[in-house]
Amino acid sequence: MNIPAPLLATLEMALNRYIAGDASAQAALERSVGNTVGVTLTDMGASMVMVVMPRGVQMLSGAGVSDTTVSITASLPALLRLVSGRESQQALVLSGAVKLEGDTAFAEQFTDVLKRVDFDWEGLLAQRVGDVSAYRIGQGVRELWSVAQRAFLHGRRDVVEYVSDDLPAVVTADEFETFAREVDAFNLAVQRL
Repeated sequence: MNIPAPLLATLEMALNRYIAGDASAQAALERSVGNTVGVTLTDMGASMVMVVMPRGVQMLSGAGVSDTTVSITASLPALLRLVSGRESQQALVLSGAVKLEGDTAFAEQFTDVLKRVDFDWEGLLAQRVGDVSAYRIGQGVRELWSVAQRAFLHGRRDVVEYVSDDLPAVVTADEFETFAREVDAFNLAVQRL
């Protein structure tokens, strides 16, 4: 699946707006002009390529992921952990959550730029709907995200508990043999009547 062009264009515009306002990000990327980052999202079956340009990044959907300076393969949550800085690149690679191929030094430099991005989406939203509405929408989104994270953590634990304790779907060989003996004994008792 290719990532929709409007979504890529929005991400590209937001990232380039940030880069234009951050001299250190510009300097870091100027040293890497022409390098490419292929990103494959395993859970979505989607891919994209980011090309470092003289004044920012160009994002392309899908094609050419194999011919890149560095290739990043991860689920969307793992990729977000990588670019948010919540976990180090090394820890994510060692855990198997992220797979890097190619120039890993460039990958680290590029993700460091992404980690510094502080995109003020509430500010952009406030220009359209007003400050109070944007603040309330932001509060709602943050609360929804928090509830979703808690549900995911607790849901995973509850499913594991249910499958292991409350749903004896698979019996052991000993349990089966005991059951078979009891059925045979019951059958003999019925035949004696």
